[in-house]
Amino acid sequence: MFHVSHSLDERDRNVATSYHGGLRRYARLKLRYDPVYSEVAERLIAADAPVLDIGSGIGLLGLYLHERGFRNRYHGIDCDAEKISRARRSANECAAPLTFEARDAVVLPPFSGSVVLLDVLHYMDRERQRAVLRSQHGVSPETQHSSFARRCRSRRGGIAPRSAKSGCCMAAAGCKCRHCISRNEWKSNRRCRNSACT
Repeated sequence: MFHVSHSLDERDRNVATSYHGGLRRYARLKLRYDPVYSEVAERLIAADAPVLDIGSGIGLLGLYLHERGFRNRYHGIDCDAEKISRARRSANECAAPLTFEARDAVVLPPFSGSVVLLDVLHYMDRERQRAVLRSQHGVSPETQHSSFARRCRSRRGGIAPRSAKSGCCMAAAGCKCRHCISRNEWKSNRRCRNSACT
């Protein structure tokens, strides 16, 4: 069962302050209202295996894990080189031994450990989703896969991840969050005020 925290502890604040400008606010809101980080961190720390974070973005999960004492190898990949650059900068400021690489998720680096997908698949059409999932399972036969694909339904006819939050727009049919509709439509027709859904 997911638990939504409405306050940040000191470790969450430490992670958020490693970012600058709007990313600091984004990190604070994400860690405060998105229960998946604490749930995933608990499982990954218990697994005590290296982590490959597909779609790592600005490296929030890596820094969150590091702040909670995870000392195994963490490698984040993302196709957005700017986000990877920001992730590296934040990790360096925290002296966190995390590695990040700008690359396509369809061709993964050699790896054995836990594989994580957070907020990634809904950006892809069905064929690309399948390719990413196939590449993930081809990492290593003994790999422990801890894959988390979440958010809203994909308008592209792809995988429909489940919501852990009842009562928010992700759980409703015809989701109206920004991942499912155009930005202009989202701005004019927001149904959910939960910041974790936006």
